[in-house]
Amino acid sequence: MQSSNKPIRDWKKILIDTSIICSLFRFQHPNINNTSDAFVSKLIDYLSQSKASDRSERVFLITTITLTELLTKEQDQDKIKLISRVLNSNNVRFISFDTTTSLAFNHLLKPYLDKTNLHAKAAEIGFKTGEYMMAREWITRDYMIALNGVIKEADAILTLDKNTFYPVIKDVPDANCILTYPELFRFSESHFFDYDYANVDNYIKRISFKTLNQFDAENPKNATQGELFAEDLSDSNTKALDVEEDPL
Repeated sequence: MQSSNKPIRDWKKILIDTSIICSLFRFQHPNINNTSDAFVSKLIDYLSQSKASDRSERVFLITTITLTELLTKEQDQDKIKLISRVLNSNNVRFISFDTTTSLAFNHLLKPYLDKTNLHAKAAEIGFKTGEYMMAREWITRDYMIALNGVIKEADAILTLDKNTFYPVIKDVPDANCILTYPELFRFSESHFFDYDYANVDNYIKRISFKTLNQFDAENPKNATQGELFAEDLSDSNTKALDVEEDPL
């Protein structure tokens, strides 16, 4: 139950899943060379350094649930500083699972939260019967993270977890869950143009499909139009920034 497929240029509020932050930390480690982590770092850098189509600053949202899953040896303030640093952004907001979110959680996701349905979801994503108790906890926590983002009006929820988090989040109303793999994006060295919503299931099921970049390579005119749009948007962002920095 995905929300309307918002284009990247309209992603203003972006919820970051635990897997994305772990990927960014791995990428900073000199002894780890992972192309998937490099791609995530490139995407996050682009989002942190560019503005949305209406010239508003993009904001990264992180739930306190995610915060507790990370850096357990650190004090809370140290956790926040480290996470903000790897996101390379001054616009990071930590959001709590408050009363409003809790009420919405019980109202919107009640059909999915009984033991029978949680066990069915656990089986669907590959848990064995003896693992169902642990699976219920993980799945419920993922529901909480996603709905927290929805209540805060996240335009996109970024994750690398295609095996557990993404299949779970598909149940959450208005949750626009994005798998951050290069095969699902139209991108260049400096810009990200589109996300391939149409082929996400094909990617998960390992069904062969032509990526957006492969399509562009075979249709150069289409690629050129995308680059021109990105240049226009970049110019607009620069002009907006200049206006903001002018003294009164």
